[in-house]
Amino acid sequence: MNVLKMARVLVGVFSPIYDGDNCAVPCFYESFVDGLKSFGNNVLVFVFDKFSADFGGVPENVKNSINEFNPDLCVFFNNTFYDISRMVECPIVVYKVDSPMYYCNKKALKQRIDRYKFVVTQDLSVNELIDNFGVQKQNIINVPFFTEIKAKNENFKNNISFFVGINHSVT
Repeated sequence: MNVLKMARVLVGVFSPIYDGDNCAVPCFYESFVDGLKSFGNNVLVFVFDKFSADFGGVPENVKNSINEFNPDLCVFFNNTFYDISRMVECPIVVYKVDSPMYYCNKKALKQRIDRYKFVVTQDLSVNELIDNFGVQKQNIINVPFFTEIKAKNENFKNNISFFVGINHSVT
């Protein structure tokens, strides 16, 4: 009998809908995390309201959480997280949502660029990473946008129809 050990995945995301201790996670990130969890992975998510910022040093409470969680993989959308490249032994993936020019912690990222793997969604970003960050092409994977659709059986009370009108006026 084979026993599979599921991964501990640390995820860092940006949310513009952040109010102190309360935040809403945008649907793309939520689906990504739900997908990881549905396959049995243990996921720890940090949500930040910082965009294209330098995070500075890692706070003690975050260090403690990371050490206790002991991730097997880190995935940081737009590099939205502290520089933990010396703290963890596992792979660190920077997943592109916006242009690499908007990544967080660009200076720290460039200093240890070979420590990271990059997921991008278009060829232009591959060139940006090579030209502006010095990333080796073998550390970049181009994955097109994707989504997950789940069908639910629902009892509908009303039909909803949408009409699109096209105005064909000639002048």
